[in-house]
Amino acid sequence: RAQALTDSLAKLDSYNREITDVQEERFQRLAAAHRHAIELFMGELRTADADRSEFDRLYPRQADGTRRSAPGLFEGMQTPFGYVRGMGAFIKNDPGPAERARLLAATRVVHAVGEGVRPELKSLYYFTPRSDVIMFAPDRADKLLYYRKLAPASFDFRDREMFRITTPANNPGRRTRCTSLQTILYDQTRTIWTTGCQTPVDVAGVQVGAFGTSVLLDDLLKTGHFNGLPSADVILISGEGRLI
Repeated sequence: RAQALTDSLAKLDSYNREITDVQEERFQRLAAAHRHAIELFMGELRTADADRSEFDRLYPRQADGTRRSAPGLFEGMQTPFGYVRGMGAFIKNDPGPAERARLLAATRVVHAVGEGVRPELKSLYYFTPRSDVIMFAPDRADKLLYYRKLAPASFDFRDREMFRITTPANNPGRRTRCTSLQTILYDQTRTIWTTGCQTPVDVAGVQVGAFGTSVLLDDLLKTGHFNGLPSADVILISGEGRLI
């Protein structure tokens, strides 16, 4: 009996290490994608301008004073930087020239890097301290309709953990950090659970935004990962103590 217990514990330990290694590799690739996005973003800013006509075409003003992404940005359209699809955005109001240039640069970067890391990472987004968000997530079942159409003009996520972990006060090392397991921003039913990983972006020592990726719980561990352990139940415990 003691030998059987020892053998079982050894198998479980090996299995747990294997799954942990798989997840650690995923988050390392996620952080690398964010670093790549920041490098491209800084390069774009060196030559970017605040082209008002391009901004107006991609993000037309709405009746509530916000700007939302044009339908073609999700459905597919030609832009000055090539064919774009799978994108949605909420921009709180008319930004100034510097912010407009950054949002245009972020648009190009989010699409380029997002296409490059798809399908392994299903989303890449950029958000600002104003609560603007530009997202690439072409495979999302909701088609990003919340940001494109449904979010109220008062939409603000500065009190959420996803923003708090990017601020200089909470993240002085300016590194990639991930939120606790929580419901996705727009979910009122508390059934769509996710963790969001964010990397802050500073320009001249001032935070202008962050690049992020959301990993849905259903994508974190596929059911197939649990195969090969007969008579075993799998328990996931999140960092803040949620039992799954």
